[in-house]
Amino acid sequence: MNVKKKGNRGENQFANWLKENGVKAFRDSASGGALAKGDVHNPLDYTMEVKTVKKLSLMEAWKQVAKDASMARNRPLLAIHYDGMPKDEWLIVLHSNDWIDLELEGGTEHAVYEDPKKKYRLKRLIDEAKGVLKDFDI
Repeated sequence: MNVKKKGNRGENQFANWLKENGVKAFRDSASGGALAKGDVHNPLDYTMEVKTVKKLSLMEAWKQVAKDASMARNRPLLAIHYDGMPKDEWLIVLHSNDWIDLELEGGTEHAVYEDPKKKYRLKRLIDEAKGVLKDFDI
């Protein structure tokens, strides 16, 4: 199978996996060639880059998705499926700030030293402002 077909198949499989888990997502047939970058459109405020590989330069792949996410004004997510992994299994790479935000927003008890309510109200305000900017293409 050629590399392009393998990549397209992987993007479709990841989009389908997201749908099976309750996320409205679909593979972008332009796959990064359009204004919105990323391989899979989704409502989760992520630019998603999908890699189906035998080997991968993680930093190279991360730089690509981070750059695309910066242009889209959202968060980068790298989904990796290595050859030999079960079909519905993916390794997900997130930025450390995004991961800690997910953990603390989930209501899991953690040892934190500041008032998380203030921090997350501010984070939600920033996220809303980003959304408004995106709506007006600013």
